[in-house]
Amino acid sequence: MEKVLVSGSAGFIGGYVVEELLSRGYSVVGIDNFSKYGKVAKSYDDHPRYQLVEGDATQVDLMTDLLADCDHFIAGAAMIGGISYFHTYAYDLLATNERIIAASCDAAIAAQRKGKLGKVTYLSSSMVFESTTDWPSYEGQEREVPPPLSSYGFQKLAVEYFARAAWDQYQLPYTIVRPFNCVGIGESRALGDERILSGNVELAMSHVVPDLVQKIVKGQDPLHVLGDGSQVRHYTYGGDLAHRHRHGDVPSGRPQRGFQPFHRGIHHGPPVGRGDVAPDPGSRGAAPVRP
Repeated sequence: MEKVLVSGSAGFIGGYVVEELLSRGYSVVGIDNFSKYGKVAKSYDDHPRYQLVEGDATQVDLMTDLLADCDHFIAGAAMIGGISYFHTYAYDLLATNERIIAASCDAAIAAQRKGKLGKVTYLSSSMVFESTTDWPSYEGQEREVPPPLSSYGFQKLAVEYFARAAWDQYQLPYTIVRPFNCVGIGESRALGDERILSGNVELAMSHVVPDLVQKIVKGQDPLHVLGDGSQVRHYTYGGDLAHRHRHGDVPSGRPQRGFQPFHRGIHHGPPVGRGDVAPDPGSRGAAPVRP
């Protein structure tokens, strides 16, 4: 039975990934410090093949110990939130996530040398293409265009540099996964998330789908969105993302090549407005739209 370590296992994407891995017969160790939501109950908490460790993914010794007998490592731990979260914690996102990725790579390099670790799957983001002006984006473009403007996007690009550098120097095989606008159930407002009004409705979590749903349920009319409502977004259901993790990114045995990129999203985005997350909608070109 193959064993997988999932960091950030109590998070939104992490929850889908752990559930999928368990359903496919893997033994899973999860690590999370509950910094985003506080302690949350998951459906798989008492699963016989799941072990949860409450700990900090920046601790190299702890991560190395957990990886000692693992076949695969899904490095998903990160400080992350909605758009308002990116602005409120611009420095903390950069600093904390750099510490997490450095510790993750250090531990994985040590585990591969001494144990049976075969590969690392790194969760990056479509935000690495933040500064592009041409679409659709293509593989390699993230290294040709200017770096992302947001500290979150910049740090996710750094994750990919860590992955490549660990392969170049230590031949640590890896996959980079770039989810595009992941949606699903299991996410709530982050601890410390800034509270923002959009029209007469307080945003749920500065994510497009839950915020638009909340506005409709609460009867906001006209519906406030950022821009004129013609923007196109590409969404990825969390269950589909986890399914592809299992089939594309956690292979049996050691991979034959060091690097494999995966973009996770749909090919054609629906023309729905990106949820208005500006504190002052009028100053950011927000347009009222009737549902």
